[in-house]
Amino acid sequence: MSVFRGAMEAGTKDVASYPPSPRGLYDMLGNVWEWCDDFQDPTGAVAQTVGPGGPARGFEKVIRGGSFLTAVTRWAQGYRSSMDPDRRSPYTGFRLCRTVAPARAPAPLPPLSSPPKGWETQTAGLSPLEDWKRSAPAVRNKWMEALGSPKIAPPAPEARLLATFHEPAYTGRLMQIRTEPDSWERIYLMDPIGPSPSPRPVVIVPFYDVDAPAAANLGGRRWAPVGVRSYAYLAVQQGFTAVAIRWYGESYGEFYHEAVANLTSRHPGCTGLGKWVWDAARLVDYIHTLPQVDAGRIGIIGHSLGGKMALYAAAFDPRIKVVVSSEPGIGLSFSNYDDYWYLGQAIQRLPPGSDHHELLGLIAPRPFLLIAGESADSDKSWAYINAARPVYALFGAPQNIGLFNHRSGHTPTPEAVEKAMAWLVHFLTTRFGQ
Repeated sequence: MSVFRGAMEAGTKDVASYPPSPRGLYDMLGNVWEWCDDFQDPTGAVAQTVGPGGPARGFEKVIRGGSFLTAVTRWAQGYRSSMDPDRRSPYTGFRLCRTVAPARAPAPLPPLSSPPKGWETQTAGLSPLEDWKRSAPAVRNKWMEALGSPKIAPPAPEARLLATFHEPAYTGRLMQIRTEPDSWERIYLMDPIGPSPSPRPVVIVPFYDVDAPAAANLGGRRWAPVGVRSYAYLAVQQGFTAVAIRWYGESYGEFYHEAVANLTSRHPGCTGLGKWVWDAARLVDYIHTLPQVDAGRIGIIGHSLGGKMALYAAAFDPRIKVVVSSEPGIGLSFSNYDDYWYLGQAIQRLPPGSDHHELLGLIAPRPFLLIAGESADSDKSWAYINAARPVYALFGAPQNIGLFNHRSGHTPTPEAVEKAMAWLVHFLTTRFGQ
């Protein structure tokens, strides 16, 4: 409270009145007026700064007050602006805010590891992950054999630029990366504008196409405006570089049956998720060539299909350090993993006792957060978290695996998105000493 009381007593000062802090941001041990977009939540749907620069976005920002102006249709409701009438706008506003100094940063993220009553130790009969340091290589090989993979040498990292977009909060580059000698996949690379760590962490966001994660109409079939599935857009607001990547099912054919037929023809024995694991590795290869990012701090987050993609990519690529998987269906029986574009008949070839708690064991001790909504995932998903927790404990990191159930259906809630972003921020920055 003394920090906030001191800030209140300091009064309002202009932007850049203080020297940059160790984070490269202005040390707001005082206050600043910041012009901002209307209607945005500074943590869930993080507002873009229009100007002047102001302090950090998202969870680093403490809102002190101000005026968020309403749409013209609700002009008379809740209008509290202290501005002169001729300067008022129905679409912009201002707020008084400050940035938490590094030495006074919030406490570490509370662990999301407290199962509800009845699920404290429940593992639902999942096979125990015993003698894991010895058995993990065999488990990995078992899954890789079932998944299949293109039997070709990985191409050298290469990308070609399609278009550049200059947005208020980031510079976006629509690109294609080479995933096979004669095949390319679409990505959208988003670098934040304004002060941020350099090199900075990077967050991968896989989905059907790059449009929805970026909240940008880039010509895909699944564009959506800013919302709770705009993970790439929200990640870049946290000061991360974000990379949205398209699922092979959208690029290998017009429809899934065509995509899978082409995959089977080109790479016999390779499942859809096996193809994704390959593509994800090629993306990480490319990320390692980018000078603006810290390739030792790569996170991944995805919802639904993207949640499955996040789970599988992290399980088979240790270069991915932090994972958030939203409503993937963590159990093989929880979702449609037997569909031909995922595992198909390969799911029948897995030995008895095989399930995704083994993939969580392969991810350990890297942080993994499961978001449930009582659709594909629910309280019963705790069995998988509990089954993998002994492996996390073996590595001395039982707090690095957790579950949050928002109980609101398949679509994540703003609270779930906030916790997902906080998980990434904590483990990609705080844990690494930034």
